[in-house]
This record gives sequence, C-alpha cells and structure tokens, in this order.
Amino acid sequence: MRVVIENANSTMWNIETKVAEIIYSLINDGEVVIDLNSEGPCCEYIGLYDILDFICEKFEFAKSDITIETDNLLENNVCYQIKKSPPVYDIHEITKYMSKNKITNRKSDPLNFKLFGTFVGRASWVRIWLSSLLWKKYPDKIIGTFHWNNTSDFHLTHIELDKMIRFGASFDDVKRASEFLNNAPYEIDKVETFPILSNQYSDIIDHYNNFFVDVVCETYFSGSTFHPTEKTWRSIATKTPFIIHAPTDFLKNLRKLGFKTFNKWWSEAYDDCDDAARVEKIIEIIDYLANLTPSEIQDMYNDMHDTLDHNYKIFNSLSGETFRRTFIE
Repeated sequence: MRVVIENANSTMWNIETKVAEIIYSLINDGEVVIDLNSEGPCCEYIGLYDILDFICEKFEFAKSDITIETDNLLENNVCYQIKKSPPVYDIHEITKYMSKNKITNRKSDPLNFKLFGTFVGRASWVRIWLSSLLWKKYPDKIIGTFHWNNTSDFHLTHIELDKMIRFGASFDDVKRASEFLNNAPYEIDKVETFPILSNQYSDIIDHYNNFFVDVVCETYFSGSTFHPTEKTWRSIATKTPFIIHAPTDFLKNLRKLGFKTFNKWWSEAYDDCDDAARVEKIIEIIDYLANLTPSEIQDMYNDMHDTLDHNYKIFNSLSGETFRRTFIE
C-alpha cells in the first residue's frame, strides 16, 4: 500500500489518518511505501522518523519493511529504506514554457527596472518576515506577489506569526508583518487557485525582465534537505541574480551541480546559518543593495553577465542523471 503524506517545511497534514493507513498496510501487506508527494522535507525535522519509530516499537514491525519516497536529495536513514528521486519536473516545465513563449532573457535598462522581485503563493513565517520588510521599507523598489487573505482557509493555515517570535523577530517586526497582512494580497498575476500549479508558476516568468535580483523563499528551509524548486529555477532560467532563503548549504549544493552564486558581489554567509540568523543576514544584503545608486546596480549587473550566462547553460544541461551522479549514487 502507498500512503501519500502531504507536507510543508515543518508540518505533515492529516497525520492521524496517515498513521492509521501506515499501520493498516503493515498489518495487511507486511510493508508500506510512504510517498512524500514529490516533495523534499527533512524527515527528521517534520517528525516522520519519530512517528515511524513509535509505530515499529509499539507493534513490533520491522523498519526495513517501510520505504520512504522523497525528492530530498540529502535524505538518509540506516533503518528505513529511502528512495530518492531527482527533482526535475519543475525544470522541464520551465524550459517548456520558455521555449513555447520565446523568452529572451534580456532585461530592460537596469536604471529603469525595479531592484527586487519576490513571489509568494503560500505564507510562512520567513516569507511574511522578508516580504513585509521589503514592501514596508522599499515599496518603490519591489515587484512581486504575496497571496494571502483572511477569507481563505488555505491562507489562514499558513499565517505563522507565532513562529516569527520564536525564531527571533522583534515585536516591531511582528507589528509590521500584521500591517502587511492586513493590506494583502499583493498581486500582479492571475492566480486564483492554490496551491499554485505548474502552468501558473511558469506564468510568473513574464515579470522577470522587470527587476534586478530575485529574493527567493524556498519551500523547505529547515533540517537536512536539498530540494530546489521552480522558485530557484525561475531565477536561473531568466538570468536573474538571486538571494535564496533555503536550508543550510543550499548554495553550496547548487555549486556542486556546477552553478555559480553571487559571493563576489555580496556576502553569502547566510548559507551557513540556521533559520533565524539566515533571515537577518539576508535583510543585511537587501539593505546594502537598496542603498546603492542605479549606476552602481547597473555596473554590478553588467559584471555578472558571465555568471548569469554560465548558470543558464548549466540549467539547460541538467538531467536526472546529473542529480543522481552528484547526490544519490
């Protein structure tokens, strides 16, 4: 039996029902496949191993009879069977969209476009923290979306203001976040259904010629995981510089795939930090860039061309074999 567990960075949905399905399968089939829905959470961080350990101890099931299917390229466990899949679906969808729509990857004059882009379809404490700061401090320098309203059960589930405080936000930060949410949604796209699916997340690419740097908030950012999604690939495919809030060593793992990052132009020390410190260091970069003159931004962008072209070529050469060779085999 296959048990699909929908999940987020630190959450598994409907876990009580899923536990019953896991036990049922182990009793009746002698085995179970836990399908993480083509996503890449850290199983330890979301608490999956604790649950499975309890089930196996309580009912004397063999851990080797449990297989976990995941797109987290770093997932490992000596007790349970781990089957990892390369996260290539989003790459194929973006490549197909860009080819069909003849995207040129040529930005307009850097002196005229916005400084920051950021696109959020589902709130999290990190996304609320960074987005509220960007729209509050630099409203004339940002283009993007933040889909949230208090009439939607989907959006209300992901408010997470309590986690902002737990991870080090000040009460002023939370106040700013509350004011930001009160004025949400911020929309420049036509998305009406959530979660945002492939044909919709590709449409956002049309806006990438209108800003300098993408402030990316990846889906998974806690624990041991590497699961790059369309949020990262959009930047690379459109030759856009990026700052990425993601798990520790995310940039390091991108470089293992052959990509270059942007430590020549700003500090990427955030890649070595835990959740709270990572946000603070990203805010430092945002403030640094916001205080540069338009001509300084233009010079920086011109200096990045070789790096952006290199990343674009690597992106178009990625395959499942690349991921397997680098992280799985």
